[in-house]
Amino acid sequence: MAERRMFSKSITESDAFLDLPFSAQALYFHMAMNADDEGFINSSRRICGMCGAQENDLKILVAKGFMIHFDSGIYVIKHWKINNKIRGDRVKDTNYPEEKAQLVEKSTGVYSLKDGEKTKKSGDTETFAEHYDCLPPEEDDGEDKKKVEEVVKESLTTETPKEEQKEETPEQSEAREKFEYETQSEPRKNYAEQVFDVLFSHNLPCCKGNLITFTMRDFRLANGELQKLHLHSDDVIQAVKNYAEVMELKRQGKTWWNSEQDFYHFCEKKTILRFLPENYKVENFLKQKDGAEDSPVEDKIQL
Repeated sequence: MAERRMFSKSITESDAFLDLPFSAQALYFHMAMNADDEGFINSSRRICGMCGAQENDLKILVAKGFMIHFDSGIYVIKHWKINNKIRGDRVKDTNYPEEKAQLVEKSTGVYSLKDGEKTKKSGDTETFAEHYDCLPPEEDDGEDKKKVEEVVKESLTTETPKEEQKEETPEQSEAREKFEYETQSEPRKNYAEQVFDVLFSHNLPCCKGNLITFTMRDFRLANGELQKLHLHSDDVIQAVKNYAEVMELKRQGKTWWNSEQDFYHFCEKKTILRFLPENYKVENFLKQKDGAEDSPVEDKIQL
């Protein structure tokens, strides 16, 4: 598999792409980086786990016309040949000729399912896909748009039927998390470990003291919230230390603060803003200072 892939701004900076959830956008890039030379991917679950995406993100990419899903479980990047210009003598043929046979390549370089080859997963999104190519959309009666909106709505509001879900054993779950942990970059693992060490040393919630589980669950979820707040890792670590200091005061009965949260909810509920270095003063959390935090700290932060 190639070490480098290309992306066209006509796709990744289109309004249609930028309207996608951030998790779906990230998944698109990771899927493309792991595709073969003709844009086919056979490891969607591993890639989702690697970048923290969910099955709904896959459904959205398909429904919005950025990928095609075959009944075999294989995906293909719909605009692969718009993104990537690979010399013919360097292209390695895909290992999925049966799926490729279901496609037609338009003059614009866009993959489309042949007539009569609509798959159960992909739905009829051809008209929308034309729009996402930054090409003039074909005229239609609005039925295609309605179908896409229904698929997206369903993907956001429904869960996979129980009969389609495969229950993981504790051993399988542990092995999967360990594998995913090993794929993380060293800076990311070091960042997670520093947060974990503070929480663990102060007996605060951290996935029962399991660093790998903490990194792949609480920290990964929290990181999505932290990106929205544009916080530097040094400030986050110091905020966790400040929070731990207040929790020690709580155990001594010296503070009015009474909320103990795991790291994800600490970030998701924006509690972290109170404990950032520029906002935190320990005396404001002592009982005799009760009421000093009348105005929301969030109002003082430029996000």
